[in-house]
Amino acid sequence: MSAPQPVPVALPQAIGYPAPPPQTLSVVSMVLGICGLTLVPMAGSIAAIITGSMARRREPYGRPFWLTGLITGWVGVGLAALFLVIFIGTFVVSILIPLITFGVISGTVGAGS
Repeated sequence: MSAPQPVPVALPQAIGYPAPPPQTLSVVSMVLGICGLTLVPMAGSIAAIITGSMARRREPYGRPFWLTGLITGWVGVGLAALFLVIFIGTFVVSILIPLITFGVISGTVGAGS
């Protein structure tokens, strides 16, 4: 008596989708946009806008990522500009109030006295 021979079994073929194309620029844009809002305010936001614009042309399939990078980048630039306007306005007012209070400059415009 001989040993029974193993029955050949066909393994099922892996069925799936092809690997998605790389989305490196899109993900970098998103990460820089988030960093632009938290860690590196102005530089991260500008870099997110640049890489997001590049990814929009090169990686249209990575839209959720590059769109997040563009939005957070522009929000970061807007917040930085708003902060700058408030800072300059506060600085100017803090200089002008003592000058007006102590009479160094006149508080009225165009009054010829």
